[in-house]
Amino acid sequence: LAACWAHARRKFFEVKERFPRECAVYLKLVAKLYEVEGEIRENGLDAEAALALRLSRSANTHARIHRVLGILRRGGLPSSGLSKACDYSLSHWDYLSTYLR
Repeated sequence: LAACWAHARRKFFEVKERFPRECAVYLKLVAKLYEVEGEIRENGLDAEAALALRLSRSANTHARIHRVLGILRRGGLPSSGLSKACDYSLSHWDYLSTYLR
């Protein structure tokens, strides 16, 4: 199974007015993942080449996102919109990681 990065990202868009700095960090990193996916589509890469590009260009960013989520989550109140956005991504992390396998 795979989870959708658009759904995870949307949670941060919904709270970015209340938490602009925190959301900006997350959204900027996710945008880097989207850049790689755009490159894959533009170049018509097959599955093997797409995975190789993801591993070389997205794996580090993916790991950074996970670290940022942990930091943001620890700093927020459990009932805040930011914590809920973090919780969504963290609870779906294994499925959000599927595209790297």
